[in-house]
Amino acid sequence: MTVDGRVVIIKRSQHCGEAAGLWDVPGGHPEPQELVGRISMEDIDVETLSNCDVIKEIYNSILREIQDEINIPQTVLSEPELMGIARNETSAGRPSLEFFIRCSLVSTEIITLYYKGNQCEADESTQIKLLSAYEVLELKEKNSKLWNYLAPSAKGCFTLFKNLYFLSLSLHLLITTSLLFIVLSFFSS
Repeated sequence: MTVDGRVVIIKRSQHCGEAAGLWDVPGGHPEPQELVGRISMEDIDVETLSNCDVIKEIYNSILREIQDEINIPQTVLSEPELMGIARNETSAGRPSLEFFIRCSLVSTEIITLYYKGNQCEADESTQIKLLSAYEVLELKEKNSKLWNYLAPSAKGCFTLFKNLYFLSLSLHLLITTSLLFIVLSFFSS
């Protein structure tokens, strides 16, 4: 999420193998070679990989994907916060980790960086769009046309975002109500 409260989505190129032509959140997958060097996938012995290193690679890979797809430097991105796991039912229920990441840039700076086109995966998308947090929260109900053109991973990510947002509001209300009750109880004693 940008400093001015915007969420980035990109339109995937027609030549992408998955979700071609759909709007998606930046993403990809961890690269085992980041842990073991340039050896073939078949030669990687998963049993020898450190659990901590694998977890670090999962979190670091999303930051690299944002840089590689949108051209946002990793230095302006926060540590990824895992929102949850979504299942892609169009892909045999494949799990997708969905993260919340803050960015210290405003939306106009992100658009400028994206359209420079010098990111290494610039060919994977054709457009960028920045939605307000409110638009994301209301997306499925209010803007079904855009919802119908979202990749499954974006739908999962936005659903988790919405659930966590309303959970945090509920917790805030519960805490505020509890504190108010304690204060009222104190003064009525």
